[in-house]
Amino acid sequence: MDNITIDRVDAEPLKTSEPPVNKPVVSESPPIAQDSGKISESETKELTEKLQGFIDRMNINIAFSTYGQKDSKTAVVVSEKETGKLIREIPPEELQRLHTKMEELAGMLFNELI
Repeated sequence: MDNITIDRVDAEPLKTSEPPVNKPVVSESPPIAQDSGKISESETKELTEKLQGFIDRMNINIAFSTYGQKDSKTAVVVSEKETGKLIREIPPEELQRLHTKMEELAGMLFNELI
């Protein structure tokens, strides 16, 4: 099984009244790219292949779709491979419709002002 590494997660530590628990030290992996935060095409291909292998073992499908004016927004649909049953849609369909309506409303408001 391939390992997936998360380089950094930005979050505030939880504040509890309990003393901290000693945890094993995990070494940090080197950043993917050193220049301006962009990754190379070969690194993108390698990450894509690793993610695809991970997804294949989980028996799920991931599809991307667009919505909004001029299809400017992207949604992710996660479904079961065998049944096609929807597991999760990000953002949910209701928010996609709301976003599209808000874009239309903003367009009407600004057209009235001009």
